[in-house]
Amino acid sequence: MNTRLKYRTETHFSGLPISGGVALSKGCLFNERRHSNLPVYKVSGDGVEREKSRLSRAVKIASGQLDALKNKVNERIGPAEAGIFVVQKMIMVDETLHRRIIEAIEKDHSNTEEAITNTLNDYESMNSYPGITILTDRSFGI
Repeated sequence: MNTRLKYRTETHFSGLPISGGVALSKGCLFNERRHSNLPVYKVSGDGVEREKSRLSRAVKIASGQLDALKNKVNERIGPAEAGIFVVQKMIMVDETLHRRIIEAIEKDHSNTEEAITNTLNDYESMNSYPGITILTDRSFGI
């Protein structure tokens, strides 16, 4: 009988923590390129209205999902931790952001995915802070 023990290896990560300390848990790595294969295409005519409907439907679905996550986290962990989902929903339903995405669909004839990506990239670049790395690095949070 082989009684050798199998040892797990540790993986160390560095980055911008939300708070200091050591965490021992399951993790999910952020990957900026995970959406690099989104469909990108131009629309015209009825396609513009179809994309605007897709956007509205997606916002409605995601809004419900964020509410459910907020409630679940609030029950299991607490209101402070659940607050992140409130903020994410506030960003998602922001009228100015929504208007800019609609403009990208209408004026640039972008599909919904491209309109959202480009609009959020514009917001991120507006929130860059030259010389203040920690703020610039966190601007992707929008």
